[in-house]
Amino acid sequence: MPGMVVTARLDPRARVGLVFLLTAISCGSSFTNSDATAPDDAIDADADADTPNVGATCDILTDAGPSQGVYNAEALECASRVCVKPIVQPGATGSFGTTAFCTTPCNQDSDCDGQTRDPTNPRDSRCATSFACGILFVKGRLCCQKLCICRDFLGPSGPATPVACQGDAAASCVQ
Repeated sequence: MPGMVVTARLDPRARVGLVFLLTAISCGSSFTNSDATAPDDAIDADADADTPNVGATCDILTDAGPSQGVYNAEALECASRVCVKPIVQPGATGSFGTTAFCTTPCNQDSDCDGQTRDPTNPRDSRCATSFACGILFVKGRLCCQKLCICRDFLGPSGPATPVACQGDAAASCVQ
């Protein structure tokens, strides 16, 4: 019927939910993937480079043993968005109570100034030693990229360049 207005009574909780949904749809929110057009390749070395927070504890979103290296490339607690738990290399003498940590791309060890453990706090699980620049992964998004690595996970000779990343081999990284 022309000129007729239909109204409905909504429960207050439903009204709030409806307002939220309509706002999200019209304004954009977590319902949309704003990174959908971003390339899923190398991480951005300049991502918030002024405050890299290397060594801050973070969540890799999975369980991993000493012989497993894993990362979370969407870690909001890290300025670079990259949280890593490296493989414990043979001969590593550092503290094995070290947890996953925020990292950032690097070119040399001096790029890796980071947060280390407070020795007076027994619950602090950050890196006990210091950081070095090296390659952690030979597959995936971080394939052959140099990242800051906690020396607790490294053997006496430090980070070695994997054979898969030497010379032109890095061009064959599996994404």
